[in-house]
Amino acid sequence: ATAATEDPKLQKLLCDSGEVVELLLETSRHGRLTSEDFPEVLELLKQQGRTGARVHRPLRLLLTGRASGAGVSDILRLLELAEAEGGDERGPTLKQRLSIVRQVFAARRT
Repeated sequence: ATAATEDPKLQKLLCDSGEVVELLLETSRHGRLTSEDFPEVLELLKQQGRTGARVHRPLRLLLTGRASGAGVSDILRLLELAEAEGGDERGPTLKQRLSIVRQVFAARRT
């Protein structure tokens, strides 16, 4: 085990991310993971008893690979703009990012 995997804060974030991923993927299947619909996603997470960092950090980690940074609604809007505008430096689309998340968590279940 490495120091990172022994870090209790990191373990908590990874556990939260594993719990949030189901809602994230289910929401995306129904086409509701947009910056416009994001308040509904937040409400669903709050109904699970999540608030503050326990909402935003796992979502940010799943979408960007980083636990800290811009707000998740801002990230979603930027991903939407990048997809609409195109360009060489836009990186993976939201759909591609969610596909990666789906593959990673499917592999963890087997």
